[in-house]
Amino acid sequence: MVRSARVFFFAICLCLLCSVPLFAGTGPVLVQGALEMEVSTLVKSLADPEEIVIDGWTFWRGRVADRDVVVSRTGTGSINAAAATLLAIREFLPACIINQGTAGGYAPDLDLWDIVLGERVVNAASVVVEYRDRGEGLDVTEWSISEEFHRTVFQSDGALLGVALSKGQDYDKGRVVKGTLFSCDRWSKEQDYLDHWHRTEGAMAEEMESAASAGIAAHYNVPFLAVRVISSNQTAGVAWDMQKAGEIAVAGQLFVLEIIKALP
Repeated sequence: MVRSARVFFFAICLCLLCSVPLFAGTGPVLVQGALEMEVSTLVKSLADPEEIVIDGWTFWRGRVADRDVVVSRTGTGSINAAAATLLAIREFLPACIINQGTAGGYAPDLDLWDIVLGERVVNAASVVVEYRDRGEGLDVTEWSISEEFHRTVFQSDGALLGVALSKGQDYDKGRVVKGTLFSCDRWSKEQDYLDHWHRTEGAMAEEMESAASAGIAAHYNVPFLAVRVISSNQTAGVAWDMQKAGEIAVAGQLFVLEIIKALP
């Protein structure tokens, strides 16, 4: 009878442990970028890089300043970012995640090369659109962010954010500021849309991956930081240019490398 009780007790403990998200605290720094131009500089900076392909997603493992680092090319958009993040957490057990790349500005005072640290990352697809009858048109000023059905807003880790802000003092391409990133599979150019979210949610820039990555990181209790360098700003009349964006993406990666070197 006693033996049966013990077996039952350990079975219950095992089930509870299996239901709790993993905590990855001792592994490598995972650095993500959606496009080749957003990871190529990071990969070239790795000592003794090893390419690893898992279910079609590519990772490179190596070292930066005696620290284990995994670079992940997630692919564009939230589905790719979520899948790549989940695979990386299960395979590498990262100590923290830095999701970085380019972004389009919402704030009119953001210039090309400026960097926004996503103190707050918002899933910009999670909106409530108020009822309007046919023929009444659209009014984005009635839209609002909703967390009614799932978590929508994520915070970057305070310690990681502090390290990034400290390295911002040495960044000579532009300003480094903290604020809100809007993140979803959308490329926004409507000025009323940009102005509304900048005014109501404090959105400073838009990109497509960090909210998805942050959501997976939060589930597994992995410290997360979003870093985005401005490659266009429709509000300021600066359109996106592929060649220029590639140059700017390099600056963002070099800044992230300085963050990694400064991590305690």
